[in-house]
Amino acid sequence: MNNKHITLSFKRYMVNRIDFSYNPDYSGGQAKMDINFNHSVAVKDNEAQVTLRCMLFRNAKKEEKPFYLEVHMTGLFTFNGDLEGEELKHFLRKQGLTALFPYMRALITNITSSCGYPPVILPIINVNQLIEKQSAQDGSEH
Repeated sequence: MNNKHITLSFKRYMVNRIDFSYNPDYSGGQAKMDINFNHSVAVKDNEAQVTLRCMLFRNAKKEEKPFYLEVHMTGLFTFNGDLEGEELKHFLRKQGLTALFPYMRALITNITSSCGYPPVILPIINVNQLIEKQSAQDGSEH
């Protein structure tokens, strides 16, 4: 039986990067959504930084997409408890991404609607699948 516990406090988030470029060669019409996510976790003492990165239309010019958008967002957390090592990182990754994703969705919707495009509303994601997908791409749990 696992009697370990942890308390996690979400202090704030910050936007580290916004990179937007429109594609002047885009001919219009419906573009199939191209979304890529990745993430990282850094832990020091009882503080953690969870960073979520999102890219829309990575190859906008080459693939006839309307624009390129990359956003990096970091959540700052404090924690106390019994978890350590990979178990702690897994917990922080899962909870941190769950906390950050609504802010990322809102920011991307605001950016795209403010740039003269129909607003992009990211689909709700399964954080566990996002973690598993990046782990498979990295060859290890990140």
